Amino acid sequence: MNHDEKRLIKYSALIPVIVAVVLSAVFCAVLANIDFPFTDRTVSLADYQKEEIKEPSEFQGDFGETIKRGDIAGCVSDNTIIGDISIENTSFPVIYNANEVNACGKLNIVNDAFIGETRRSFAEIYKNDSSMLKMLAKGDTVTVTTFYSVYDYEVVDTMTVSNYSQLKRCGEGIGNAVVLFTDNSVGPGISNEYFVCVCKMISGSKVTEG
Repeated sequence: MNHDEKRLIKYSALIPVIVAVVLSAVFCAVLANIDFPFTDRTVSLADYQKEEIKEPSEFQGDFGETIKRGDIAGCVSDNTIIGDISIENTSFPVIYNANEVNACGKLNIVNDAFIGETRRSFAEIYKNDSSMLKMLAKGDTVTVTTFYSVYDYEVVDTMTVSNYSQLKRCGEGIGNAVVLFTDNSVGPGISNEYFVCVCKMISGSKVTEG
């Protein structure tokens, strides 16, 4: 092999390295000039943690057999702790319309119906805290203590549903019902299947319109 052939082989080996260095430099220069639209408003769990968990303001209604919904609504906004729920020997705070982080370790009312209303109230607990909920059976009693009344609910049915549309129909035809539900999947992640516990009010102040 003569001198020119050796030099050609040497340069052939260096060419890919040189090309890679040049391309890397060009790529970095391009990135430095790109305006990423979400740079200033990245959404993460840390953003949710900044939201305040509130206590209800002073209740102006009457603690009688019936309570006006407007009196309750005037004391409550999103992420407000309104009381607690006792399931077997375990209790959890009850929170109104909480975000993803504030709902952790709590029973979260996810629709606009307060505990005690004639229409159904839907309340979710994350599956990590759902073991006691899944132990409930027909005839068991659940106690919900709110800032405006204490409620006893009787479990009238438990079931597993396969999607959100079926969940929304649970408890139809039952006045003053609370529908407790949780993700029914096992392991990490979430699914479309729910474990549902339908409860009927047996004592407590009825919440009426007004």
